[in-house]
Amino acid sequence: MISLEMKKSFLSILLLLWHVPIMASTFVAPINLLEPYNVLIRPDISGCEPYVFAMYTEGGFGSIGYNEHGNKVNVMQIWNQNQSTLEMLQGFAVNNPITKLADLLRAISADDDGVRGHIVPCANLSLRFAGAFSAYFKLPHRLMISAHLPFAMMSLSDVSYVDLTEDNTIADIEVKEQITNNLGPIINQLGQGLDIGPWHRIGFGDGICIAHWMEDFKQTKPFLKNVNVALRLGTTIPFGKKSNENLLLAFPFGNDRAGTVFGGVGLTLTLAQCLRAGFDIQLDHIFGSIRTRRIKTAPQQTELFLLERIASYEDHGLTQEFNLFGECINLLPGTSFLLGYEYLKHSDDVLSLFSNTFSYDVATNAQKLYDWTIHQIVVRFAINADAFCAQDATFAPSGSLFLRLPFNGRRATVMSTIGACLSIKF
Repeated sequence: MISLEMKKSFLSILLLLWHVPIMASTFVAPINLLEPYNVLIRPDISGCEPYVFAMYTEGGFGSIGYNEHGNKVNVMQIWNQNQSTLEMLQGFAVNNPITKLADLLRAISADDDGVRGHIVPCANLSLRFAGAFSAYFKLPHRLMISAHLPFAMMSLSDVSYVDLTEDNTIADIEVKEQITNNLGPIINQLGQGLDIGPWHRIGFGDGICIAHWMEDFKQTKPFLKNVNVALRLGTTIPFGKKSNENLLLAFPFGNDRAGTVFGGVGLTLTLAQCLRAGFDIQLDHIFGSIRTRRIKTAPQQTELFLLERIASYEDHGLTQEFNLFGECINLLPGTSFLLGYEYLKHSDDVLSLFSNTFSYDVATNAQKLYDWTIHQIVVRFAINADAFCAQDATFAPSGSLFLRLPFNGRRATVMSTIGACLSIKF
């Protein structure tokens, strides 16, 4: 039987969210950027604190890609093992300069044999620095509202391209002279400003606003001491740095100006006063967005060197996030050690073109529109000063160190990171 008090709490959540702008969310790109409200790294929030302020900082120390089969690859090879410079010329109008170059090469039998004109790209995608600011505010009926602002500094460096083209035939030599020996300028000219070199980007992610409801249910059993139930509903304000279609792997820092609503539920069990274990589930519904995007124009094209940009509508798939964790608490006064597992899955995206110039079936049959997944382990050590502060203390600081260690995925770029969080409870 649901109590009157619980009914009031759920009603308060709905009334609160009515006044929150419903726009944007967290994971639209296949990359594991910082999520400041994640239960595995956030401060220990009970719902009783009037105010909690937190600051995160994080840096990356390694990146790796996973292809469609879940195999480890360089970050530039998550969609294709190599790039075909001959196939990138296909699918354009007869009078297009790109088609004229393709016809010139075809005239000397420069067909794609799987080696000629193929390039193996490699690079290092680095999270130079990232962080976030967070604030939690207590409301009546076990409610809290939180606001979060993440930011990041990333770079693509050590970019290299290995030309697989041999020197056996006239066609090989012609492809080298016309394209691969001068790859960067040629692609920049034909691709309307596509830059295949290194880059450096810095900016904010989307602002995040969440309503939380948390309740403790004390237990009198010998081993099980407490059951904590947590619900949340949230949204973000979509002003984060957008993806850059003229750079390779320049993913958005937020949700690429797409609207989203998300909700989550968590359950935490306290066992024998020194152990906690639980799970957390979140689902993000990402609304469609209109952008100028690079598209495939021919079925066999590889997906880094896409020369055509066109206005399109992208209907984003559902993002699912699952967390499992176990935590040792108070082995030493005020300390805790958490070991968690996080799984992310983003469903297929669907693309619609605002033009009939190019094939819909070809444009939508792209690896970057297919589902992607990320698996990672999270380790966190925290010190909570509540254990050392007087009962009437005005505030209590706490701090934590955490590691995020990806170990599997599909069609994704992941970074191992180390970070810290400093928080103050009032």
